[in-house]
Amino acid sequence: MDKNSYKVRREQWLRIVTECNNRDQSISKIQWCQINGVNIKSFYYWQHQLRNELLILGAASATQMPAFVDITSQVSRSAPISEEAVSAERTLVPELMIQSGDFRVYVSGAVREQTLDTVMKVLRHA
Repeated sequence: MDKNSYKVRREQWLRIVTECNNRDQSISKIQWCQINGVNIKSFYYWQHQLRNELLILGAASATQMPAFVDITSQVSRSAPISEEAVSAERTLVPELMIQSGDFRVYVSGAVREQTLDTVMKVLRHA
């Protein structure tokens, strides 16, 4: 596919992926694609392509890199805690801790390599 054809298809799929992301959240992406006559495999392929382009652009420009924000949440002591939440907390024991300045990033073995790579790029530009 030549550059012009790719550019046209990219713009079409950018519109489709954006419309799907703005859909009523009561329907799944698969349902949305079926309703709108969009091939689900093509949808996921182009969604992946567009996300990769954003990551590459972000890595190329420090001003476009995502930033970590300190978020503190407090849970009411009287709020019920589900068994699923307790089980998930037990299974996600950090295997690695990365510290830079005043913040720490705890990493479990379940983290994807691509996610960890993105975190490291952000830390380099922090």
